[in-house]
Amino acid sequence: MKILGSIDADGELRITSSIMGFRGVAKVNGIVDTGFAGAISLAVTIIAKLGMDLNGIRMYRLADGSTTRSLVFNGKVDWMGKVSPIEIVLSFSDETLIGVDLLKNCKLTVDFPKRQFFIEE
Repeated sequence: MKILGSIDADGELRITSSIMGFRGVAKVNGIVDTGFAGAISLAVTIIAKLGMDLNGIRMYRLADGSTTRSLVFNGKVDWMGKVSPIEIVLSFSDETLIGVDLLKNCKLTVDFPKRQFFIEE
């Protein structure tokens, strides 16, 4: 399976994914963030809309070296053609982040001149 993504005007790698909760499905346009160790970070409004169960609290190290505690929820993602359970980190940002926990078994190939990238299993 191969996922095709695009590179936006700011140089961010973006893909669309389907996220599932107890109350429905949301298509989100996320930024591939290799500095984010989790699977997916979602806005609080999307988590509430989808009706996700609270899993717990996790500590995360931020890009500036500081640490923060974040609420983590149970959800599902359609990834590489399979629906899989994942932990979703609550974010107060409107941006969805796709982290290395989803990418860890994949190959990421970036083609900046063509403004596209591929994620393959």
